[in-house]
Amino acid sequence: MATANITRAEVERELLRELVAEALGVSDSGGRRVPDDYEGWLRALFPSYVSDLHGRPIALARHHHDFWAWVWALERGTRPRPFVGVWARGAGKSTSAELACVAVGYQRSRRYILYVSSTQQQADDHVQNVASLLESASLAAAYPQLAERSLGKYGSSRGWRRNRLRTAAGLIVDALGLDTAARGVKLDEFRPDLTILDDVDDAVDSPETTRKKIVAITQKLLPAGSSDAATLAVQNIVHHEGVFARLAGLASEPADFLADRIVSGPHPALIGFEVQKQPDGKWLIIRGVPTWDGQDVATCQRQVNDWGIRAFRAEAQHDRTPPEGQAFPEWDSSIHVCAPFKIPEAWPRWRAVDYGYAVPYCCLWGTRSPSGRIYIYRETYGAGKTAGEQALEVRMLSAGERYFGTFGDPAMWAENREGQKFQSVADKYREMGVELTKASNNRLSGWGRLHELLSWSEEAPAIIQVFSTCPNFIRTLPLLKRDPNKPDDVDSHVDQEDHAGDASRYLIQAASWLDARRGPTQQPLVARG
Repeated sequence: MATANITRAEVERELLRELVAEALGVSDSGGRRVPDDYEGWLRALFPSYVSDLHGRPIALARHHHDFWAWVWALERGTRPRPFVGVWARGAGKSTSAELACVAVGYQRSRRYILYVSSTQQQADDHVQNVASLLESASLAAAYPQLAERSLGKYGSSRGWRRNRLRTAAGLIVDALGLDTAARGVKLDEFRPDLTILDDVDDAVDSPETTRKKIVAITQKLLPAGSSDAATLAVQNIVHHEGVFARLAGLASEPADFLADRIVSGPHPALIGFEVQKQPDGKWLIIRGVPTWDGQDVATCQRQVNDWGIRAFRAEAQHDRTPPEGQAFPEWDSSIHVCAPFKIPEAWPRWRAVDYGYAVPYCCLWGTRSPSGRIYIYRETYGAGKTAGEQALEVRMLSAGERYFGTFGDPAMWAENREGQKFQSVADKYREMGVELTKASNNRLSGWGRLHELLSWSEEAPAIIQVFSTCPNFIRTLPLLKRDPNKPDDVDSHVDQEDHAGDASRYLIQAASWLDARRGPTQQPLVARG
């Protein structure tokens, strides 16, 4: 009976305290009371986030509402579906993520946040921005303990450094760069209950760099989270084979991690974006509907002027823009890519292979119509497969088809490596049932031939067509760069994916032995398997 009376008394005192606090305009954290909804909270504590340069209120976009509804719904002990925001640069991605750190501390829905970026410097900068938000006067008035630094036994600051924040309210925010995580990450006794991925991709990441980042995220960071861990990821598409392109399902290989994710986007800055080059060389936006009032057409025009049209297309529109020094400017996916169709048995077929193990190998399948048009109708592409595994894959994909030859990278015949003799890759392919013919390695002739086949006009359609089921060829060919010292050649000294390009060079050079009018000059080989 006494216990029941005490419990009732405690409840009554708590209700009385809340009534007094409400009457005085004081929150339960000891500060002034602020609205309970996220829009009211933002306007009360961080009005500049929802205002323009003149202090006028700006309405949140639909994707902002989706983001904040997800943040506001976080509860301790419950794992939410991961949220992936693929927004334009200038749409408030990082600012929203940094404010989310404050919001979950304010609501006590999360205790330990791991803020992850591509480099430690980037992650540190984001955490310093969070520190500035925590130290704001408006937050101090609403939640003093969240704004105060955690102090040690003798009054010294505990963990308020460039890469770690620890508040008196118990919130911890740690910065971690994937360049650091790649060398091994140690999270002490803590298990993050919120991991934020922000600025993870870089436009110049190589396939190997992306692979290492994914390994760090999936094998070191995500498994280190608590049982109720939430994952928030925000970035624009700066790399079309990067982490966020995979999460958004835009890359040739979609992400198999964070499988139950909510994807918001990609949201460009402008829908229906069109520009026109002016006589003075500047680009003028002539059409486009903003996806957010905070990045209206006038703002986008300033960004075009400041960043340049190429950077704006990539950063704000998520466009896959060709690089400076593009090797094949003739390429146009609307011209050269076609829908797959059933190839008549009478059309000659052949294959070409560019070998690789640590880097992707590529096999392309080609056929030629009676009119002389060449179709690249199949590809296989990937790294980490042995010569035997590659040959078996080529055989399986070719089952039941007839070929006039399979042309291989001349390097596949090499037998001597580091002073020792080994079985050549070509011999291994032959053992697995794929007989190879050494392809021509005349680079300038091959690239020149590819230019001829890709060139087109209204009167003369392109000779080469690519089935839409060859994503890696379609993705990588327009990104190849010219050799600055040999403009007729593709630059082989930079880290670029030229594997499908090399395979296509072998394929089209082999096509010269096919007479377009009379057909092949030798009997076809039947694919085994």
